Amino acid sequence: MHTYRGRQGADVAILIRKLRQRCGKNLLCIGTSATMSSEGSREQRRQVVANVASKLFGVEIKASNVIDETLQRSIQRLEPSVEELRQSIQAGLPPESAQTLENFKQHPLSHWIEMNFGLKEEVIDGLPDVKDKPSATSTDKIIPFPTKSAYKEAKVASTTGTYKTSSKKSVNYVRRQPITLQEGAERLAQVCSPSGSLDEDALKRDSQQCLTVLQQMFLWGSKTKGLAFRLHQFISQGGSVYATIESRCDRFLTLEGQYTTTENRLLYPLVFCRECGQDYYVVRYDADKEMILPQLPTALDINPDDADITEGYLTLDEPELWDKNDEDRLPDSWFKETKKLGRVVKPEYAKHLPLKLQVLPDGKVTSSVLQGTTCWFIPKPFLFCLHCGVVYDKKRKDFTKLSRLSSEGRSTATTLLCLSTVSRLKQVFTDNNAKAAKILSFTDNRQDASLQAGHFNDFVQTSFLRAALNSAIQENQDLTHKGLASEVVKQMGLSQIDYATQSAEFGIGKRRNEEAFSNLIEYRLYEALRRGWRIVQPNLEQCGLLTIEYSTLRESCANTKLW
Repeated sequence: MHTYRGRQGADVAILIRKLRQRCGKNLLCIGTSATMSSEGSREQRRQVVANVASKLFGVEIKASNVIDETLQRSIQRLEPSVEELRQSIQAGLPPESAQTLENFKQHPLSHWIEMNFGLKEEVIDGLPDVKDKPSATSTDKIIPFPTKSAYKEAKVASTTGTYKTSSKKSVNYVRRQPITLQEGAERLAQVCSPSGSLDEDALKRDSQQCLTVLQQMFLWGSKTKGLAFRLHQFISQGGSVYATIESRCDRFLTLEGQYTTTENRLLYPLVFCRECGQDYYVVRYDADKEMILPQLPTALDINPDDADITEGYLTLDEPELWDKNDEDRLPDSWFKETKKLGRVVKPEYAKHLPLKLQVLPDGKVTSSVLQGTTCWFIPKPFLFCLHCGVVYDKKRKDFTKLSRLSSEGRSTATTLLCLSTVSRLKQVFTDNNAKAAKILSFTDNRQDASLQAGHFNDFVQTSFLRAALNSAIQENQDLTHKGLASEVVKQMGLSQIDYATQSAEFGIGKRRNEEAFSNLIEYRLYEALRRGWRIVQPNLEQCGLLTIEYSTLRESCANTKLW
């Protein structure tokens, strides 16, 4: 069960209602979900799930019917004292022969790691009372018990049909918000530091020592399976960066998504040109109220509902960035020739010309050049970059032109994590054992697995091709079309067994295979230069690792007889 919306949500809800109508009123609906709600208290999370289930199933689902996740500590030892933690850090880890699972579970730091990286306690005030026992024909009443102790405290009087619960408080364990090892090391250093210590240099030294010990503890726990953490707890998307509209040396930058900061200054999300990296604020311009308001960084391709509000992008004015007389930098397709005025901008492009504004930190637009910050406003869609001059059409989405601080998808993140892990495993397993460097993945959806496999294969092939091209350029410095494919194939170091269905070691068969593979590589090399859907994999030319020049172009341009 997921949070559906739009047409898909309506289709699922109507389908369930039709099924209920055909089957009768006593249809029992059961939904399962792993990631529907993870914020707020336990009751709030259960209520969110219950609300979604009620809309989806078309009947009232009470929060008490929701069975949520219950966790148990894997480290059962008592909470260590500060002195125990301090001594364990000073002593370091035991020798590798003594790094067993039992010793890990008894180590003072193992308890601290589990309760600061993995779990946190959530106190529950007893369990809900249910006066009426559910009948067999109605929707089953499910009473979740968060812990075994709470289950033992609950008494069920089946003869009277009444559930009586204890008023004692019970403790439920929930997953803690992930933190980095560096943050954990700083926390551990603070805990173990003498009371009232304000020596920053000493704290830095202690945190570095704690970081080293924590890294070793995590390796120990991973080898012995003493840690029950899920990998994606520690992996998250980078998100967006937010900034105030002030000069580059004065503006405030933060990764925390919020609306305002000190002195009533508004925070705006930043996006960056995928070609040159020029930063733009994502804004909503209300010309009637003369206000520049922030917009969500994920809403690059959503049009506003209010006709008086223009959504677009704002960038700080810089020397030689743009001027009103710079219209000649725009493409010829933006202009038309008239008898009276000569060359003028077409009406459909006139509204996309940069607009100069003076903006105060609180978002107000002022007419005084002595106040605020000089900016250039560009309405959506993003058609050209003021810095690098790259021009786009209206068909492509702004997401392909502008990027947040981190805009990769889950498929790219999964591919990079797997590739990095396998590369590190091959450093550990050498020679014949290198074949053991594999990753085993589980999925509940065949289509997702197929898409991820296709993404991984494309990423590996594209990276392998570009790496060979880069090596060929580094070795030869200059390459012409004639020798390009042969040099790249040489850098690949592949045999016919790697690419040919029927390999041949001599004769015409060997020559045909090599020619066919060389022609394929030549096509793929030029195809990879096309700016296509691989927006998170810019080609070598876009990365500045490759420069394409045309033979005798400079001489032809300098020859006045040709012109």
